[in-house]
Amino acid sequence: MTIEQPKPKANWWWAILVFVVFCFIMFKVCNKVDNSSDSSKSLASNHLTLTQGQTDYMEQLQKEGFVRFEYKNAFIDPGLWARMDVKLKEDVACSFAIYCTNKIGDDLYWCEIKDKMTGKKLAKWSKSWGFKIY
Repeated sequence: MTIEQPKPKANWWWAILVFVVFCFIMFKVCNKVDNSSDSSKSLASNHLTLTQGQTDYMEQLQKEGFVRFEYKNAFIDPGLWARMDVKLKEDVACSFAIYCTNKIGDDLYWCEIKDKMTGKKLAKWSKSWGFKIY
């Protein structure tokens, strides 16, 4: 008589895949923001945007429960945030600011990043003030 061992769940593979895709998108977004920060550009070009794919990805992250947006606050899964290095955190915060600002139809690009479980402020990003981790 053999006893079958339960197969280990592969949920961590899904989390790693989401994290890698998220990193790639955030890298692309930051390059777009860096290229659009030239002060000689016209006022109309100061409007930052995400590609449709990036916007879809933000919405997918919401559906999967990794992030929640309320006005200009992004509540992120603390496990996901903890796995990011400082540069990636800045890129993510930048993307969240663009996403939130464009959702409400504003041109003041800023966002506070908060722990989804506790509401504790983790970081903030602003086009004017830059990036700060708490």
